[in-house]
Amino acid sequence: MKKLFTLLAVICLALNASAQYQVANSDFEKWTASSGEPAHWHGFKSAKGSFASLAKGTLASSTDVRTGASGKKCAVITSGSVLGIVNNGTFTTGQLQAGNMSAANTANHAEMDKSSDATDKNGDKFYMPLTGHPDAMVFWYKFTQGTAQSTYKYASANAVLFDGTYYQDPEDKEYSNVVAKANNKSITTTTTWTKLTVPFEYKSNNVTPQAILVTFGTNASPGKGSDGDKVWIDDLELVYNHELDSVTYNGTSVTVAPSMDLHDQYYDKSKLVLTHNAKGNATIDDSNYNKATGLLTITVYGEDYGTDTDTLFQNPNSYTTYTIQFKPYEAELLSLTYDGKSLPLDAANMTEAVITGPFDDTKLSYTQSDYATVQVNEYYEEERLLSLDVTSKDGGASNTYEIQLYYKGDVNNDGSVTIADVTSLVNIILGKATDYKEAIADVNGDGSVTIADVTALVNIILGKQN
Repeated sequence: MKKLFTLLAVICLALNASAQYQVANSDFEKWTASSGEPAHWHGFKSAKGSFASLAKGTLASSTDVRTGASGKKCAVITSGSVLGIVNNGTFTTGQLQAGNMSAANTANHAEMDKSSDATDKNGDKFYMPLTGHPDAMVFWYKFTQGTAQSTYKYASANAVLFDGTYYQDPEDKEYSNVVAKANNKSITTTTTWTKLTVPFEYKSNNVTPQAILVTFGTNASPGKGSDGDKVWIDDLELVYNHELDSVTYNGTSVTVAPSMDLHDQYYDKSKLVLTHNAKGNATIDDSNYNKATGLLTITVYGEDYGTDTDTLFQNPNSYTTYTIQFKPYEAELLSLTYDGKSLPLDAANMTEAVITGPFDDTKLSYTQSDYATVQVNEYYEEERLLSLDVTSKDGGASNTYEIQLYYKGDVNNDGSVTIADVTSLVNIILGKATDYKEAIADVNGDGSVTIADVTALVNIILGKQN
């Protein structure tokens, strides 16, 4: 019993929550024993007015559901006849009013008003809160006629989103409190369960939605049709779009698809223009960009998307995810030269250069990846090591390149060219030393290490040769 009261409390909380996006009991699984009507929906058993007791249109539960239905029940409305006048089968989220013998008179209508304290036999108000901006109303139906009609042959479905103050359908005047309407008065007969989508048309009157009045009828024209017309309704849903309408990048249109390919373009948020068909607080998150892979993830949220677990009518699956593959920004040196000589880089981004010292940064040149920046770090004379940091435009990639410098003629690699290098060079020529760099020992640059290199080295020491 405690669990039951807890569940009822949660439902009541949801019905009065600040954000509600779906119509309660829209699968018509819950029926009240007190009235024999679906919870939060009402037919003529809950009607008011002078002629309510004469109405013959009925509302009942049916187990004639389609394969794949969300439950085991649906609602069926049936028209009836009294004194030769056809009473359409009708039910609504509001309250029916039977106020005139003429079926076409607007005194016969469905109405809703948040200020009314009237309740049905189950204790529920004749009021359906809704604060979203749905794009369409979708439901499943079947429709048969007691007697085939050639003129008045259509059933009807009508949903009106408004601010909760008094509204009636059909209208008796021009109402300024309407946000949007979804209307279909051309529902054709079918013995097969059929899915129907009815789009909402919004008005530009800056009205905030607070309630929805949904009404189904066995005929689009009051008092028309025939005795025994039946309409089955099941699984009504309000749809909140969450798709991209268009994508342009740098002024060029991109075909919208779950995965879009711009691998020849670099990502620049300022060049990306997105339009989407979601209303209200729907947002697009275009900041989820993977700098390493160049993949941008875009999520379009429907207005009914939410994470508030206390609200039963939010839809955590109301979103669509797209990806755009861009060319990742790189941080690479494409070329590196010193004093006009190309310096090849190994897999570890290391290279060596034999120079005629001292080091001169004006002799260093390089090219780098598109939009990347290069920082030439301080040169350490003692280690004769120079490093360059390359960073991609978006900061997602970086590389450090190192150049180990050697002075021409510094055979013993002590950082200066002296007579000691002559001794080291002679030992190399005599075969007494095998651990040396040929590019340094080949002082004259003829491709081999010989006695001629000793002469060239002596000339460097004497200042006769650079």
